[in-house]
Amino acid sequence: KFEEIKTEITAIKNTQIKQGKTLTRIDTTLTIWANNNGVQLPDES
Repeated sequence: KFEEIKTEITAIKNTQIKQGKTLTRIDTTLTIWANNNGVQLPDES
């Protein structure tokens, strides 16, 4: 299940990178996605 989530998040990131969005914007979108889906994002620091 977690791998599916990681795959989906990666797809979102890649799509937004292709669209020229900034990393900050991507992080914001991922946070919104996670909140909407009740997902706790892993800490990527």
